[in-house]
Amino acid sequence: MDGTNLCTTGVPSFSIDGQITQMPGTSFSTPWVTRMATELMYLMKEEFDPLLIRAMMIHNAKYPSNCEMNMADKISQMGFGMPVSVQDMLYNSPSEIVLILRDTLDKGSYIEMFDFPYPPSLIDENGYFSGQIIVTLVTKSLVDDKQAGEYCQSDIDVMFGTYETEVDRDITKHTVKNPKGLGEPQNILLDSCYSTRVKGIYPSKGFDRECVLVKYGKKFHPVKKYAVDLADMTPSNRTRFLRCERKWYLKIEGLFRDFIEQDAIVRNYQLSQEYCLLLTIKDPNGMSPVYDKVSQQLDSKNFLHHQIELRNIISVHDD
Repeated sequence: MDGTNLCTTGVPSFSIDGQITQMPGTSFSTPWVTRMATELMYLMKEEFDPLLIRAMMIHNAKYPSNCEMNMADKISQMGFGMPVSVQDMLYNSPSEIVLILRDTLDKGSYIEMFDFPYPPSLIDENGYFSGQIIVTLVTKSLVDDKQAGEYCQSDIDVMFGTYETEVDRDITKHTVKNPKGLGEPQNILLDSCYSTRVKGIYPSKGFDRECVLVKYGKKFHPVKKYAVDLADMTPSNRTRFLRCERKWYLKIEGLFRDFIEQDAIVRNYQLSQEYCLLLTIKDPNGMSPVYDKVSQQLDSKNFLHHQIELRNIISVHDD
């Protein structure tokens, strides 16, 4: 990496001679992040859930607008970026929606949602799906510090994309549990679906600088984040996978290393992983009523769901 592209910023502080200066470091970021987490906890009238709070902060993190680095260097130097304000995390515009899936996945089980409610208002004039999608998956991984580099003993993966049709499956087979399957599915979170342009140096504004793709989608990583703009998909993949006749699906499945599987057999306990998934669908032009359209589909397709209840904050000003 060219060192001239690395931007170092800090927070106002005092130097050893009493002067005001700016210094970077985790010692400054820790209380700032803790304050935001506490504010989130207070404003949400839900049972305290550290996994949800962590997922929300990562899901809403952004890179500084004045930093023109390629994506590999951004991830190496700045991780997921900086969280936005708590108000921006909790309140969406009508042109976007954030769906939260919070659950526990047992070994041998997986979640597969057919006909996922993607907003029909995000179909362009040529009959192709459009929109920007952000997916963040945070898991409570099972760990064993005696396994060295393989200390993380469990993993959960997420796939979100389109499929052509539903197909019948042979449930007489031992490995087949679901009588229905996906015909010609395509996970649109894969890096290979998009043009090489989205991996370069991004402009200083807009969604482009947030694009993470598969860079943080590695196996046995407790946090995975993807951000894609369907407009960046290659023309051939767009023609094959984004036609409005196709349906959407979401799949979540777990994986465990052999060591912990054997340990569960010896000690006779059920392997499971807690996870929190956040999925944002938004109109890049801010025109489509995405929130209403997805909410209507959730009701009509009988998806069990509820809104996160927030506290009412009343400000009193004495004039």
